Amino acid sequence: MTKQVINRGTAANDGTGDNLRAGAAKVNENFDEIYTVLGDGTTLLAGNYITDASTNTLSGIANTSLANSTVSYGGVQLNLGGVDDTPAFDLADATNYPTSSLSGTITNTQLAGSIANDKLTNNKITIVDQTSATQDINLGTNLEIVGGSGITTASAPNKITINASSISNSALDNSSVTIGSTEVNLGSTLSTTANLNLTGTSSVSGTGTVDLTGAGSKIRFDFAGYGTLPTASTYVGMYAYDSTGNRPYYSSGAGWVRILDENSSVQDHTDVNMSGVADGNVLTWSSAQGRFNVSAPAGGSVAINDITDVSVSSPQKGHTLVYTGSNWEVAQTPVSQFVVTANGSSAYRFDGAGFPEGTSSDNPDLHLKKGQTYYFRNTSSGHPFEIRSSAGGSAYNDGVTDNNVSGSSGVVVFHVPFDAPATLYYQCSSHAAMVGTINIT
Repeated sequence: MTKQVINRGTAANDGTGDNLRAGAAKVNENFDEIYTVLGDGTTLLAGNYITDASTNTLSGIANTSLANSTVSYGGVQLNLGGVDDTPAFDLADATNYPTSSLSGTITNTQLAGSIANDKLTNNKITIVDQTSATQDINLGTNLEIVGGSGITTASAPNKITINASSISNSALDNSSVTIGSTEVNLGSTLSTTANLNLTGTSSVSGTGTVDLTGAGSKIRFDFAGYGTLPTASTYVGMYAYDSTGNRPYYSSGAGWVRILDENSSVQDHTDVNMSGVADGNVLTWSSAQGRFNVSAPAGGSVAINDITDVSVSSPQKGHTLVYTGSNWEVAQTPVSQFVVTANGSSAYRFDGAGFPEGTSSDNPDLHLKKGQTYYFRNTSSGHPFEIRSSAGGSAYNDGVTDNNVSGSSGVVVFHVPFDAPATLYYQCSSHAAMVGTINIT
C-alpha cells in the first residue's frame, strides 16, 4: 500500500484534521506494512535495516518478502540466491548470444534436447571429391562411405578404415603399362618386348639374352685392370677390355684369354719360342715341336726369277722391274708414275713424278721425255683418261697401252716414242672440261 499520512488540519484545533482514532489507524497500517516487509508481520527479522552510513542499505530481505524472487533464462527458473551447476537451458529460441562473454565448456550432458542447425553459424561439413564436385553433409545426418570393387570399409570410435585389395583391372582407369612397344596388363608378366631404349644409367641384368641386329649396336665392357674382370665362366665368349693395361681379352669359360693386337710382341704367341734370340736371328718352324724357334739364317741364296710372280729373262745391267698388274717384268727404260684423281667433272689432278709437293692444281701441264715410260694410274671412277692428238680430237695410241681407262685398276702406260710430236693432250672422254697439255722433249 501507499504510505498513510495523518492529516493535521490547516490550523490547530480548526477541526479539519484527522481525529486521534483515524490518526492512530494510519500509524498502525504503516507499521504493519513495515513489519510485514521486514519481518513476519509481528516481529522484525534480526539485522540492521537502517545504517548510519552515508548510504542506507537493506539486507537480509527474505525472498518471500519480494514480489519477484526468481529469474528465468533459457527455460530455467532459479530462485534469487540459488545455485544450479547444470542448468538445462532450452535454446530453441536462442538468438544472438554474445559469444564473447561465454567461458568454460558446454558438455553434451548439459544440453537438454537439441540445438537446431539453423541456430548455428556452421551447421554442416562440405566434402570435395577429386573432380572438385562438392557435397554438403548437415550436422546430425549420416555420412556413408561405400567401398567399390576390391575396397572395404570399417568404422570404429573416432576412426574409419578403408581397405583396398584384389582390385580387378576392369575397375581401374589405367590397367596396363607399355614397355618398349609392348602393352602388358597389370599383374601379367612381360617376357619379351621390342623397341626398348635404355639411356642414362639404366641397367639390364639376369640370365636372358641380348639380340641386337641393328647397325651401330654397342655395349661397353671395359674394366680398370685385369684383376677387375668378372668371372669368366659367367660370360663365355664375351669380349672385355682392360683399360689400365690397354689389353683386350675374351672369355673361354675357363678364364680370360688375351687377344693379340698390333702392339703385341711375337713372343706373345703360344707357338713361338724366343729363348736366346740375338741380332740377325730368324724364326724357323719345327714340326716336331709344333712351334717356331729362333735360329741363325741358313746358308745359300734365292734367285729373283725363282719368285713365282717375277718374270726375268736374261737380265742386263740397267734393267728395272715393273709391276704390270699381274706380275713383275723387266723394263729397259726408266719408269715414272702419276696417280690421277678428279676434281668433280671439271679437272684432273696428279700426284707423283714432277709434283714433289703433293697433289697438283687443276689440269696442269705435263712434261714428258722421249724414250721414257710413264704410268698413269687413273683412280677417278667415271672419268676415262685418254691421250689425244688434240683437245677434243682423236686418240693418240703410238706407244700407248690401255688408253681411255678409269677406275682403281685402270692404268694407261705411255712409252714415249722418239718421233712423238712436241705437244699432245690428255682429256676425259666423258667430260670435255677435264683437259690438259702434254709437252714432249
